[in-house]
Amino acid sequence: TDLHIALLTDTYTKNQSAHRLGLIKELLNRWLFDNQVGQDLLAILDQYLKEQDALIHKDDPAWLQTVIPLIRDQIDPKKNIAKQSVDLIKAIEQALATDKLVSFYLPFDFDDALLKQFGQWFKTTVGPDCLLEPSLDPSLVGGCAISYNGIYHDYSLKAKIGENRSQILKQLLNFRKD
Repeated sequence: TDLHIALLTDTYTKNQSAHRLGLIKELLNRWLFDNQVGQDLLAILDQYLKEQDALIHKDDPAWLQTVIPLIRDQIDPKKNIAKQSVDLIKAIEQALATDKLVSFYLPFDFDDALLKQFGQWFKTTVGPDCLLEPSLDPSLVGGCAISYNGIYHDYSLKAKIGENRSQILKQLLNFRKD
């Protein structure tokens, strides 16, 4: 759906996905329970962003301003808003559960800029319904490892050296003889 696509736009990791779902839940709760009569969801979003400025990630406000209008359009204010909100959250959770999750292991931590750059490339290359789960693995040298659907592939220099250990040792022994 359009909402699912919007949810995944600029969302690159499983953790980001969970965090952003939490933001949506928080905003819907505010709309339902702290709402001044007839206040629009976008007005609540503006107020929320001012209050939470120091607490949310710098990319979240722009993302929320894209997603919240889509959420608002799916809720009919003439019907039971609470039930619609719960149903909408369940639908979002079900859609996110179908996304492909790829574990990615690197010997260094991702900073936000690298995560965004790699995430954009990854979604363009693999598909927009993919989420990464980056992990630090300092034992990897000169590369990375990837796990998807229970299959692990190590593309590091460490793995290649391990695979070719006997040939490397043979070459080194021959080198010593010369």
